[in-house]
Amino acid sequence: MAAPEPSGPKGKPVVILAVGMNHKTAPLEVREKVALGSGQLEEALGILPRFLPQGVILSTCNRTEVYTISDGRGEGRRQIQRFLSRYHQASQRELAPFLFCYQEEEAIRHLFQVACGMDSMVFGEAQILGQVRQALAAAAAADACGPHLSRLFQAALRAGRLARAQTGIGHNSVSVSSIGVALARQTLGGLDGCTALVISAGETGTLTAKNLVDGGVSQVLVTSRTYERACQLAHRWEGRAVPFEDLEEALEAADIVITSTGAKGHILGPQEVGTAMRNRRTRPLFVLDIAVPRDVDPLVATIDNVFLYDIDDLQAISETNLKVRQREAEKAQPILEREVARFMRWWNSRGAVPTIVTLRRWAETVRSSEVEKTLSRLDRLSPQEQERIAAMSRSLVNKLLHTPTRRLKEGRGKTLPIARELFALEEDSPLG
Repeated sequence: MAAPEPSGPKGKPVVILAVGMNHKTAPLEVREKVALGSGQLEEALGILPRFLPQGVILSTCNRTEVYTISDGRGEGRRQIQRFLSRYHQASQRELAPFLFCYQEEEAIRHLFQVACGMDSMVFGEAQILGQVRQALAAAAAADACGPHLSRLFQAALRAGRLARAQTGIGHNSVSVSSIGVALARQTLGGLDGCTALVISAGETGTLTAKNLVDGGVSQVLVTSRTYERACQLAHRWEGRAVPFEDLEEALEAADIVITSTGAKGHILGPQEVGTAMRNRRTRPLFVLDIAVPRDVDPLVATIDNVFLYDIDDLQAISETNLKVRQREAEKAQPILEREVARFMRWWNSRGAVPTIVTLRRWAETVRSSEVEKTLSRLDRLSPQEQERIAAMSRSLVNKLLHTPTRRLKEGRGKTLPIARELFALEEDSPLG
């Protein structure tokens, strides 16, 4: 059964709420405390109903955000903070300074910007639209997402698709892994003759392997806790799969290591890397950890001839070609604003529906009563003629109510009390 839609006091309209942290509000050491590792999203969505009637969790390498429908009195924000704190075993005091809280149009615009790739560390990032889609699908599968929240995410996906179709926001798009490969080339003075080790067989590992091959590395080694997946990826890029238990041996052979496993703890520390470096003599080792939480202990950076970078280190590099991305952002902004306005019109119209239904019921009661009286006084009318009179009356009522209905939907609640007062409408009454 789908998650229920909450209602505010006395049925008042509720609000859309977004609470979370991203690369703009929190450093990596804080973000990794609330990141969801591999396989944790389903578990987290199973626990979320203890705190919220419904919600969607969007967790990527750069963000952990929870979207919900709230009564707007602050309880929604507090419950999301409690959820993040208890699930990740981190104190609310520790997390609170880094959490943003957006409400209503601000929350809607933020999600649309995320879906368009305009809020990513790498502007126009190709993966984010799929991640938004996966977040919605996971919430729906867990029955954690009501129809209003589902419609919000569907609208965000529409905005993302339109922005990519109508602007260059997705043309020649770069990714975190492609920037990392560029950094490796810069650090090592080129990729020709280099051996690269990819520790991941997921989507990020696939993109990384492709970028390494395109960049000119001589050999790609792939390892994963699931050896079969490592074999599949290695075969795709004419590389070699390495059993995970042989990771230290692979470190000795590699010039470049790029890791993104989704593990909750470090898989590489000073001991493993230090042992490999002693057997490498003077060969430098480039290590890029794009996992959140991090796969590599930061102390590895203290080892001579090891160049360790994490995902936040890529921020400065992602600022290259900023002017080009700003131009595309300017083109995409009107599309985003149009889609936000489109959704807001629907969202604001929700509160008017009970009044509109009651108004139309009242009008239909008056119409049918008057038509019945008129027809009873007219003799010799055929059934077809009687139906024409009834149809004319229905058309007249629809035309008279068309503009008031539209104004009620657009009135953001301001016109509803006036309409109820003018027509003496009682929403609990079937006739008004």
